[in-house]
Amino acid sequence: MAYKKVVIGNATLYYGDCVEVLKHGIGKVDITITSPRYNTLHHAPQGSGCHKGNKWIKKSARAYADKTDEKEYQAWLRTVCDLCRVKTKGLLWLNHKIRYRNGAGIHPLRILPYPLYSEIIWDRGCSLTLNSNRFSPSHEGVWGFGKPHYWNEFENRRMSVWRIPPAHDPVHPCVFPRKLIEPLILASCPWGGIVLDPMMGVGTAGIVALTHERRFIGIDNNKKFFTQACRRIENFYLK
Repeated sequence: MAYKKVVIGNATLYYGDCVEVLKHGIGKVDITITSPRYNTLHHAPQGSGCHKGNKWIKKSARAYADKTDEKEYQAWLRTVCDLCRVKTKGLLWLNHKIRYRNGAGIHPLRILPYPLYSEIIWDRGCSLTLNSNRFSPSHEGVWGFGKPHYWNEFENRRMSVWRIPPAHDPVHPCVFPRKLIEPLILASCPWGGIVLDPMMGVGTAGIVALTHERRFIGIDNNKKFFTQACRRIENFYLK
């Protein structure tokens, strides 16, 4: 698959398959921050039970495909993360969560056999999973794999459980909250360094990186998300 490259100030954005771009399109970066699709899109886009007619489920179903054979999904995720680790001088930060299949939880650390440097619990303060016959999951994880090549020791004072409400965007159903991204960049990416997000969605990691005088490389294969990311970064430079 061919990919398209767009440069906007200190941001370089690629429209195309992240595996293709990671293999052939970019050099070394300082850190990677990303959140892949979770392969959990509801089997009934209209929702069911207590979520019948839920607007977020409908929006997610329209936004992107997220229903793949689990083995295929895990192999794809490892491939992407393997490539990111090769390209990354410091930490690979991955936002993901425990998912349940046939009544048993699948933890991301069982899928990704990398050295774990840091763990953050993202307390979302809410949950959509209110009909799963278990305590309703209201948190996700952010895991830092590898070793930092830079660390801002001032950030040592920050605890490892962060209560941050979900963010919202008119185009993307699952955007990064800026407050989730900011400490990761300030702690582990040097001033002027490069932040990579191989599944950038609408470019929130890029906005935060540019705000703090870092450079950004973002990749996405969804045309609507890519267009929105370009628009947001262009607007950042127009301020």
